[in-house]
Amino acid sequence: MTLAVNNIPPPSGDSSSTKAFEGESLVVTPGQMVVASTPNVCFKVERLTSGVVVVALPSAAMLSDGKALSGMVHCSLPDSTSVLTAENASRVVDETHRPEWLYVDCAIPALLEALESQGGVLVDFRWIVAGGAQPFTFGGGNNTLNIGSRNIQAVQALLAQHGLPVVGESVGSNKARTLYTQPAGVTVQLLGGESVILL
Repeated sequence: MTLAVNNIPPPSGDSSSTKAFEGESLVVTPGQMVVASTPNVCFKVERLTSGVVVVALPSAAMLSDGKALSGMVHCSLPDSTSVLTAENASRVVDETHRPEWLYVDCAIPALLEALESQGGVLVDFRWIVAGGAQPFTFGGGNNTLNIGSRNIQAVQALLAQHGLPVVGESVGSNKARTLYTQPAGVTVQLLGGESVILL
């Protein structure tokens, strides 16, 4: 069966919070995590600005062994500690969206756990990071308001903590970007610019 992001059935009571997909194109929105185990899956993120996307793609060795496991999570903010409550964390939209996945500090560990639960070995993946733009300029060098930069720093710190090097990235700038992924590689297009192949 092919499941598209826009018509995923509601949770059936299963404790799992991720879904293995089959299909051609999955548009991933903020607070959403997807994990796919088939080689024909393409993830897409549109108009990504200060938010950040973390992608795990299978290595060449994994693909040659017939292992096409991949995953992506789309976050909006770096830190959940001062804003996420038990009440709003329980407001699950569907099995691929959870409020805590809007936050880097919750989403990255969840993605790592989901990949491992599907049999993935984290160091075998190619890790890609995109986003973290700063559409607006704030005076005084106030980094607190630069959500994009803080998102990138939070992602890089968590991946480094787990010994997972980033092999491709498109971060920063003041423009929105669109990201396309498939097991073989990643393409990013900045608003008004040309497409760039990251892998």
